[in-house]
Amino acid sequence: MWTRMKTLAMSVVTIAIALAPGVVFCQVTVVPPVKGNSQSTGAVDESALRYYAAKKDAARVELETRRLKRLNPRWQPPVDLGSAEIGGGDEDDLWDLFAADRLDELQATIAARVAAQPSWKPSRDLIEKIKQKRLRDEILKGSKAGNWYEVSSLSGRLNVRASAQDTELMWTVAEGFARIGQFDQAGVLLASALEGATDGPVRTAVVLRAFALLPFVDAEKLLSQAQRGPNGESEFDAIADDISRARISAILRDEGGVSLTPEQHARLGVLGRESKEPTYSELLGWYALKTETTDEAFDWFKLSISRGGEAMVAHGLAQSLLRRGQLVEAEDVAHAWRNPIANNSIFFTDILETKLTLEIPPEIPGERLTRYAKETVETQSGEGAQGLAWYSYNSCQYDKALEWFERAVAWHPKETTVYGYALALRRLKRAREFIEVVNRYDGVFPMVVGLVMEEQQTKPGPCDAAQSQQPIRATAKNANQREVRAPEPTRSIPRPEFGNAVSASGNPFVRPGFPASVNPANPLRFSSRGAGVAAGSVAGAGWRAERPNVKWPLVARRVRGAIAMPYERFGYSLLPGIDGVDQPETRTVAEIPAALGTLWSRNSKINAANVTTNTPANSANLTSPRLMRSYNTPAR
Repeated sequence: MWTRMKTLAMSVVTIAIALAPGVVFCQVTVVPPVKGNSQSTGAVDESALRYYAAKKDAARVELETRRLKRLNPRWQPPVDLGSAEIGGGDEDDLWDLFAADRLDELQATIAARVAAQPSWKPSRDLIEKIKQKRLRDEILKGSKAGNWYEVSSLSGRLNVRASAQDTELMWTVAEGFARIGQFDQAGVLLASALEGATDGPVRTAVVLRAFALLPFVDAEKLLSQAQRGPNGESEFDAIADDISRARISAILRDEGGVSLTPEQHARLGVLGRESKEPTYSELLGWYALKTETTDEAFDWFKLSISRGGEAMVAHGLAQSLLRRGQLVEAEDVAHAWRNPIANNSIFFTDILETKLTLEIPPEIPGERLTRYAKETVETQSGEGAQGLAWYSYNSCQYDKALEWFERAVAWHPKETTVYGYALALRRLKRAREFIEVVNRYDGVFPMVVGLVMEEQQTKPGPCDAAQSQQPIRATAKNANQREVRAPEPTRSIPRPEFGNAVSASGNPFVRPGFPASVNPANPLRFSSRGAGVAAGSVAGAGWRAERPNVKWPLVARRVRGAIAMPYERFGYSLLPGIDGVDQPETRTVAEIPAALGTLWSRNSKINAANVTTNTPANSANLTSPRLMRSYNTPAR
């Protein structure tokens, strides 16, 4: 993040230029002219020169020209000095107020003089400079507030020729255009700022600013404007390492046409091993992970952690461990660093969830399951809850499966989770609740409705095989075994708590109990974090009460995003949706973006923001596919 340049009275300004978010910072010291009354830190103040020229005072013009040349050897007198004019009367006091940035007092003084001397008027030069300085203040204020569209709009009123040497203003306007995606315009402004800059530190800062704002290939074009020394060396050779780091950041962002040479990589590797800061080794770790050199990534992340690397470094370390097949170690790292950023908590949930949802679940130590369950309840993770629910269900522990499915449906009611919830209810022979769930999600989740269709009965599971004393045939998930026995129902699986009928004769799709008039709202809503049990259960506390004595409709309404229900092939139609939709979706609900204003939409935005802002170079490719999965995507 750039540190804004201070006021004109400051003698030294430090500008922090981030080449990769949270990774690399380069500091450049910019020393302005000695006289502090210019429009900007990097500009040459010609106000006095123009004033003397307007008064036709040749001697004073010559003296002022010599003074400015002495302070700024590369400065040349403007060619339009002859056009300068001054208003009636002396303006020395007005120019003093202008130089001191006392614009309100200046305008009050002008108004008072006009009132006292109706024939007097200020010079056009002074009026124009006041307008430009007011406009400059508006632009800088807009940038501080993050109103980048306003910044880019206001820039259209700028006097570009007069502002070319105002480096801070040019940077700000260029950032405004870059923030709204107009990189070409931003590049033009930064090129103009580089051309107008005379001091070496300022020119270097402009180039680094370009690499921070523009795509790498566009920023690289500014290097062609480098001034050469007597031996042909470029003035930008001193920042070659910073440019190489910017190159890696561009690669991590998947920018096209950018590559890192072996020499540049080797040079950064030396710096990474010699530097005591964690940023070099972290950046190289992400680059190695991007290029799929997992062992090298593991070594760099370990080195970065040892030098003070924080949560995002730990996230990279956990990913490299997972790719090396060290699942338990990856879990440990992600769990230890789960609080600073959401990435690690989500990643911790995803690592074990893959195993938990296997049809033939492996044996998982009880302490790992307990830790996983506690984190699931603490974060109210629907993904974690459905993983534990499927693990319990496929381990023949249906009561525990039901409790975890209840929470999964409460926290993230997607199709596969509701499907598992209905299966658990049917296994426990809770027919009335099973029918209510099927009817509640009629029109939304075809898989759930399919449970009451004879032609869509579920295939025998591992627990069915145990009851029939027959082994299950090997599948793709367990192809290394000829026979797979059903899991024992004695596994130590933690529970979620941790101290806290209708006549429709003639319709071919009718089944016992379906369709029925039920409350369409999801009753599984917890009143507090990690607490509560299902309505109608033994405890019966902690749940929000539904509206009593309401006759709910028999026929389901169409829901936008839901595909056709299983019975629609018989010619039966649902009621139009509340938004007017009257046709089934050709895509599944998981493939449709969540509607604005819904809980899913809000959670998706929060998840995307957490991943984006905490991922180096904002690269989605640096995180696991499961971590980046949308909230609407089924996990099973």
